[in-house]
Amino acid sequence: MIQKIAHIGHDRELMKTRSLVLRAAGFSVEEAYSFGTALTLVEAVDALLICHTWPGTDKTRLVGAVRDNRSPIPIICVNSYQSQAHPDGCLSADKTPLAILDAIAAATRMGLA
Repeated sequence: MIQKIAHIGHDRELMKTRSLVLRAAGFSVEEAYSFGTALTLVEAVDALLICHTWPGTDKTRLVGAVRDNRSPIPIICVNSYQSQAHPDGCLSADKTPLAILDAIAAATRMGLA
């Protein structure tokens, strides 16, 4: 079950708003705005949520580093547009709060957490 989420991105205002929604839904949320902080946080969480403000090449690098350095963890990549491609192993979610909560629930149902 997913309880603690690392939320990764660059837009601080968007991230803080999204984190408030996640906390209101009962999750513990830690935010990271840099690659190094993201890698540190991912060791102590149940899921990784990567904002659409995190660039594609950085997203691919982060997902690869997470997959190489820890046991399996659900990684949810938020879309800025509907047909956006994500690195292998990412669940895709629209940027609406409900879609993100649905993706977290799907990860739990799929046994990823």
